[in-house]
Amino acid sequence: MKLALGALAEHGIEREPMAVGFSGYGEARNIAERGGRYISLLGGHPYFHSPNDIFEQAVDIESLVAHAIAWRSLVADLVRSADAGATG
Repeated sequence: MKLALGALAEHGIEREPMAVGFSGYGEARNIAERGGRYISLLGGHPYFHSPNDIFEQAVDIESLVAHAIAWRSLVADLVRSADAGATG
């Protein structure tokens, strides 16, 4: 959680974290019910799952890019952490 929130904050994204252990919604709940591990961002918008849920109305490109860069940074941190644990 600390790494995820740090990666997001580095890219100007502030998120209120869900409680650790909360199974989330949708597909995340399915993963949790089967004992899987995951990291998930829960988002939404007024057009979610409606006929108006189309790219032009529902996608904020700047936000999408910032989130993608932050997630890439998080994955790199997790890989480095796993590599350090394997060699340390």
